[in-house]
This record gives sequence, C-alpha cells and structure tokens, in this order.
Amino acid sequence: MIGRMTTALDIGTYDPERAEIQRPDGSLVKLTPRENELLAYLVDRGDRAVPRQELLREVWGVAESTRTPIVDVTLHRLRGKIERDPSAPVHIQSVAGEGYRFFPKSELRNPAAPGPATFHLPAERDEFVGRSSDLAEIAHRLANGTRLLTVLGTGGTGKTRLVTRYSWQQLGTYTGGVWFCDLTEARDRDGILRAVASALSIPLGPDDPVAQLGHAMAARSPCLIVLDNFEQVVKFAPETLGRWLDRAADTTFLVTSRATLGLPGEEVFALHLLPGPEAEQLFLLRAAAVKRDFAPSAHETASVQQLVKLLDGSPLAIELAAARVSVLPPSKILERMGDRFRLLSTSGGRPARHATLRGVLDWSWELLSGEEKQALAQLSVFEDGFSLDAAESVLRLPTLWPLDAVQSLVNQSLVVHSSEDRFDLLVSIKEYARSKLTPEEERQTEERHGAHFAAMGTDSALESLDRPGGVRRLKALSRELNNLAAACRRACLRKDGATAANTALAALKSIKANGPLEFGVALVSGALAANSPGSRDHARLQIVNADLHYRSGNLAEAHRALDEALRTLQAANDTLNEGWARISRARIHRRFAQWSEAAADLDEAERLLLPDGAPNLRGILIYERTILATRVAPNEAITDQLDQAIAYFREAENTYSLIRALNDLANHFRRIHAPDRADAYSKEALQISADAGDRHGHALISANHATGLAEQGRISEAIPQFVQALHDMRAVGDRTNEAINLVNLGCCYRDLAQWEDARAYFQQASSIFGEMNDRYMRSHLLYLEGHLDEELDQIDAAFAKYTEADQLAEQTNHRLVRGLVAGGLSRLALRRRDTEAARAWFEQGVEWLSDTGRNHALARNYALQAMAEQRWNGGQRTETLLIEAERAVGSACTADLTAIIRKCREMAKLTPQ
Repeated sequence: MIGRMTTALDIGTYDPERAEIQRPDGSLVKLTPRENELLAYLVDRGDRAVPRQELLREVWGVAESTRTPIVDVTLHRLRGKIERDPSAPVHIQSVAGEGYRFFPKSELRNPAAPGPATFHLPAERDEFVGRSSDLAEIAHRLANGTRLLTVLGTGGTGKTRLVTRYSWQQLGTYTGGVWFCDLTEARDRDGILRAVASALSIPLGPDDPVAQLGHAMAARSPCLIVLDNFEQVVKFAPETLGRWLDRAADTTFLVTSRATLGLPGEEVFALHLLPGPEAEQLFLLRAAAVKRDFAPSAHETASVQQLVKLLDGSPLAIELAAARVSVLPPSKILERMGDRFRLLSTSGGRPARHATLRGVLDWSWELLSGEEKQALAQLSVFEDGFSLDAAESVLRLPTLWPLDAVQSLVNQSLVVHSSEDRFDLLVSIKEYARSKLTPEEERQTEERHGAHFAAMGTDSALESLDRPGGVRRLKALSRELNNLAAACRRACLRKDGATAANTALAALKSIKANGPLEFGVALVSGALAANSPGSRDHARLQIVNADLHYRSGNLAEAHRALDEALRTLQAANDTLNEGWARISRARIHRRFAQWSEAAADLDEAERLLLPDGAPNLRGILIYERTILATRVAPNEAITDQLDQAIAYFREAENTYSLIRALNDLANHFRRIHAPDRADAYSKEALQISADAGDRHGHALISANHATGLAEQGRISEAIPQFVQALHDMRAVGDRTNEAINLVNLGCCYRDLAQWEDARAYFQQASSIFGEMNDRYMRSHLLYLEGHLDEELDQIDAAFAKYTEADQLAEQTNHRLVRGLVAGGLSRLALRRRDTEAARAWFEQGVEWLSDTGRNHALARNYALQAMAEQRWNGGQRTETLLIEAERAVGSACTADLTAIIRKCREMAKLTPQ
C-alpha cells in the first residue's frame, strides 16, 4: 500500500489500510482495490499534480502510450464516493496541462480566494477534458492588458465550458470577484441588464440601469465579468458593454459569442474544435459515464477515431454521440452518421438549444439575415473549402456583395477561415445549410459551381499548367480536387457532358502526380458515360483514360482507348489532342517493344504539334525519342539529347516532365558510374518534386537514389528508401513502378543472401508484370529469378527461367537481358562440364552486352563467369576473365561487383593484377 496514514476528507476519514472512509455518523464508504490504490497514490503525492501517464504506469502498470479511458472512469467513480459535490470536486482537482492533484480537508479553501459573496459561477458537472493551451492563451491575453476578450466559435464548440473552467481557476486572482452572467434568455438591452444584475446581486433602481451596473462594477474592481452567449444581443453591445468598458476601467470582460461584437478594444480568440486525441478522450470519458462497463476493443477504438473526425471535433456533437453508447457501440453509431441530426440528440439534461445538434444550428440560423441565410445555403455546395473567387462565381444574392457575405458568416462562426485564401464549412453546418435549399435552388447553385470549376479543364487552361507559372496554378488546382470531383459527379447525374469532361480532365492533372489512380479512373468513367462516343470531349477523355490504364498496368485497354480517340480526333481535325494521343500511343508501343510503330507515332506527333514552336512540346518529343532510342540500341548522344529536352522543360516551366527527364539523366550517369553527376541531378529533381508537391516524381527519384546506394554496398540505407517508394507508388496507383520497386527490394535481399525474402519480392513483381503482359520487364525479372535459383543450386528451375527469359527478350529485342541470360546459360553448361556450349553462350552474351553499352552488366558477366570457371572447370580462364571484368568497369567498380571479384580471387588464391 502506498499511503498508510489516515487522511481527513470533507465527508470523513480515509483509511488506506482498510480501503474505506469512515463518516462522522459511523457509516463506511468502501473503495474497490483500484480506487483505493489510485486515491492512496494521489494522497501520497499531494504536493504536486500527477500526470495521467504516470497514473497509468504506476497504478495500472501499463505503457504510458496506451490509449484507454480507465483513469478518467476510475476518477469519476472515486469522486462520487469522496466528494460532497462530485460536479465541483475539491479533493481531487484537475490541473490544466499537468494532471490531477489531491487536497486534504485542511487545504480545501485557499485563504486568498474570495468567499461565497464574491463570486457567481455555475458548477462543473463532469470532467473537463483538454484545452490546456486554450486556457493558457486566455490567461496570457487577460494578464497582458486585454480588457475585452471574445471567445468566438460556432455552437457546440465548448465556449461556455471553457470560460467556466477558466473562471473557477481565477477565483484567487480577481479580488473583486468573478461573475458569470448567462445571457441565453436575453433578447434586448433590458434582458442583458437583468441577467447581469442578477449575477452581481444588484437590485436595479429607476435611474439609468446601465450606469448603475457600471458603477457597481467599478466599485468591485478589479473583477472579471463573464458574459456568456452574447450572439443574439450583439447589436446592444455598444449601449451596454461599451459603456461599462468606459465606466469600470479595472474590470475585465470575458465574452462568449458566435459573432464578434465589433467594439473598440475587442480582442477575438477563435476557439478551434478539439484535436483528435482530445476529442477521442472526451468521447471515451462521456461514454464511460453512461455505460460504466464501457471498454472498447481495438476495432471500436478505431471507430471512435473515425467518428470524432466526422463530428469535426465538436464537443457537443461528441457528447451527444457518446450518450448513444448506452444502446449502440461506436461502430454502429458510425454507420448511422448519415442521419446525424436524428442520431445526435438527447431527451433531457441539457438546455433545449443544446439538446440536439439541429437545435444548436437552428439557433445560429435564426440569427442570420435573409441574404446571409441564402449565402450559407449556397456555399454548402462546395467540397473541402473554397476561395473568394469561387464564392463570387457561385453566390447569387439580391444586394449583399459575396465578399461581405463571406466575411459576415466568418464573423458569426459559420464559415471557417481555413487558410490565408480559403474558407470552409464544418460538415454538420454544411449538411444543415444544404437542407435549406429548394430543389430548384440546389440545381442552379450546382450548375454555377460546375461552370466555375469546368473552366479549369479547357484546353487552354490545361496547357497553361505546362507554361511559366504552371507550378503555382497546379498547386491551386490540386487544392480544388474535391470540388472538381463533386462538380464532375453532379454533372454526370444531370447529363452535362461538357462540364463532366472538363472537371474530370482538370482533376486528373492533380491525380496524375499524387494519385490515387483508382479515383481518377472512377471520375473519367463517369464522364465518359455522360458524353457520346465520337464526340470531341469523349475523345479528350479517352486520352487521359488511356494514360490511367497505362500507369495502372492495363496496357491493352490503354491501346484500345487511344485508337478510339485518334479516330474521333482525326475526323474532327483536332491536331492538338491528336498529337498528344499519338505521344501516348508511342509509349504503349514502346512497352510492347513495337519500336517502328512507336517511332511512326512520334513522327506524326511532331508533324502535328511542332509548327507552333512551343518549348514544352519540343522538349517532350525529344525526350520520348531519346527514351525510345535507348530501348532499341545504345545511344551515345543520350546526355546531349536529355540536356536539350531539359532545357525546353525549364523554359516552359513544365516541372512534371522536367522531374522525369532529370531522373532519366541521373539514371544514365549512374549506369556509366558517374555517381557525383547522378547525385547532382537526383538532388535537383528531389527538390523540384518536393516544391511542386509531385509525390509520384519524388518517389521515382528516391528509388533511383536508393539504387545508387545499393550499388555502393549501402544496402541497409537503400532498403528503407525502396520501401517508402513502394508505399508511395501503391498510394498513387502506379503498378509498373510498384513492381520495379519490388524487384529492387528483391535484389537487395538477394545481395544480403536472404534468399526467401528475395524470392517473395520477385514473385510479387512477377505477378504484376504477368497481369500487365509486360514482356520487356518480365524478361528481366525472369533472369533475376533464374539467377536466384542458380545461387541456390536449383539448376533445372534456373534453366527453365533463363530459357523463358530469353524467349521474351528475343520478342522484345531486349539485348541486355539476352546478354545476361546467355551468361547464365553458359554457367549452367559449365556445371554439366559442357565447355564448348559454355564458351559459345558466353561469347554470345558478351556480344549482346557490348551492344548495350552497359559496362557494369558486361563486367558482372565476366566476373560471374570467372566464378563458374573456378568452381566447375578447374579455373583455367579465371584470371583472364577477372582482368576483363576489371577492364570493363575501370575505376568505377561497384560494391557488389567488387565483392564478386574478391571472392573469386580468394577461391583461386590469386593476387590482384
């Protein structure tokens, strides 16, 4: 037992040894073992506040990071046993931002605190949760000279509870007292005066009552006057509160309101909704109060997290939802959130306007003017916020300027100023306001919303994203993704094909860089259905549809979509979009190793697009030709060509293409073992992708950089970067690069000799390439799998993989893979002691690899052949082959190749040349 001596309480004497409290009349209050241990721990540490985490660790013996309401629930029960009034505890008190502290009977009243005649405050009926920073901010402002502070927030944000808690904490600070004045029932000046006079216990005489109250406040100064729920009497503020500020110079006024007062000297403290952890804590605590055995599982805890997010962190909404735990678990409450206004209500215990979520919003609605009501209802069509420009496009009001309407709604806490240039409505307010639109008003408002966002998807608007200033415009476009999606879906429902197409095309510009591609596929599918096949907009959509399928790995569907689009665009003589369609189709031909078809499409795209001389188009065509050339045969001019494309992209400020061209150039220098130049291009591309918010591009560069680390033998550093790139590619929906990163991870674990892990990654990648029918990439992966089998002495499996890889590589003219496979087959022939076949395969492999210009691959082939010669053929050619390997790479020998050469020399007991 922690505490052994008895302790005096208001209700009797606490004996920790007996786990009981003896009342003066001899009756006993029994404590449970956990309640007794908790109380004893707090008693023993009465000189300080004890954090909740410490109680979890020391009393319950669980990790401090554990998320559980058990401390709050046990304290709630304990207070019910030891306090005279559990709603206003005096023994176990919460200390804002610190924890809980115990006060025995002899320390119940602070001698400096005012007596019963010097304060008027409502009792706190339950545990106060969070808000330590808000309490500190109020205290800081009032302590530094602010005389009028308005705590501003929409209904249900907890303004009254916050100022009540603050007021109780300040009883010893204001010698003239702390006075809480509830203005809920006030509707005019006289209502304000009656509420304040009642709180201050001042009978009003026949003379000027405002002046009388001002004199009374001045006589009690310094004092704190709390004026709660001022919003419905704001217009009377100048003639009441304004005069008191002048008459009572040492009086501080703390006001709660849903609207600013507009008085000189007023400071506003906008009360934000509860952050996630505090919102969850509030729900768990209030749920435990209505269901004493409430102990949520991990699944239900996850439901609580989603639920409080849907409730915007609104304390009132959370408490109303928690009250339902008596009949529904959190997961079921979450399922019923579609009917939130019926769900979030209670039958008693609260004022009528706080008994339901709808009641709270009704109160705010009735305080608005007619045009303010129209504005709020029309703004409800926006998703995820809006700019002032967008509001001006959507709002249609008889006389009120849209800017004034938004500002007025912000001042009344119904619209949130979410960032420097954006505004938003809370989910509950949005749903409530949307219900105020008639069907015709809703249709007209949605059409204006759609027209505003459709303008972002015209040909000229989309082209501007790849011209100077494009990064800024693309970031602005990305912020509107949810509005674009909403506008597209609504346009599809009303069969407005043009709006559906333009909003989908604009949304895809953001999705292309950040995903998820599945979201883009759904939008484009809906927009395609809203447009007739053969129409220009249908063809424009098919181009982006093809790109989505291409990146998702469905190459056949991508090819079909482009063929259809091209037929329509050629008939319409739409040279711009036909040119883009041909560039896209050239990429697909390239993936199928259809080199001549790809080149023909690029030739036609150049004829269609280049007459206008746009730098962006020139850069893209040079870039596509360069990538195609490197697939067909070694390209000695790759550096100059990519540099030329990059120069055009810089001039056009086309960051999307610039990032990818820089990545390819970095890859090129990595392959020819110029790591410094590769790193320089990678770092530039990483910075540009981060600045542009291009998650896909950033993942590409990160994976490229990780490849360089792996080649230097820094596998432990490379693996986390590959894992992150894999995660990002999956989030974006790029199946090809997802598979490539799986291959990279497999190679890392192969080099660590963790064979099973390597095989698992290779098999995942193989499944993806198989689904995509990507013979080019699958041939390379089959070689890697075959080499893994070879390392594990699974010769038949290795031969089968090598043979299949060679067949696919021959179909795609993939000389790199053919050369690697030939080396593998040569090594297998040596195992069978078939020296003649081994030599023939090896010479063929050297020829193919020499054609690729990949010196590292050629050197590795020599080194692995040397190893095989040493093991299976007496080592007659080992030294010669090692010398050729070293000559192939010169001084740029990577860590993995160095390890192979060293091991082979050790086996042969040879000295370096």
